[in-house]
This record gives sequence, structure tokens and C-alpha cells, in this order.
Amino acid sequence: MKEGRRLVEPASSYNIVFCKEGGKEVGRIYWDNGVLQFKGKMEESARLFFDFLLEKLIDPYVKEKLSKR
Repeated sequence: MKEGRRLVEPASSYNIVFCKEGGKEVGRIYWDNGVLQFKGKMEESARLFFDFLLEKLIDPYVKEKLSKR
């Protein structure tokens, strides 16, 4: 990709925030001058993200597909 070209023009206020129980923030993905950035505790944030993704989104999808077999 040529210098200065972007695939996406992000909204500057768009963030993904990872919080553990009690609402304490442990990580944040955010845009900074067109560059996606992360700050916080990477391993703890990744665990929260995958726990949510796998348990809340993917598990029900897989169970539904398997029940139709």
C-alpha cells in the first residue's frame, strides 16, 4: 500500500474497551491519526475478548449448527 493511503477512514471516537468484573478497564483498542492502537494489559484483554467471543457468540452458533444435523 502506498504511504498515506488507508483502507478505512475510522471515526476518531470509536473504541473497544475491555473491562473486568466491577467495570475496571484493562485495555483499549482505539484509533490515533488513522492508526489502530492498543493500550493496557494485553493478555488480560485478550482473555476477556476470547472468553466473550467464544462463549457468547461462537458456542451458540456451533450448538445450533450441530443440533440441525
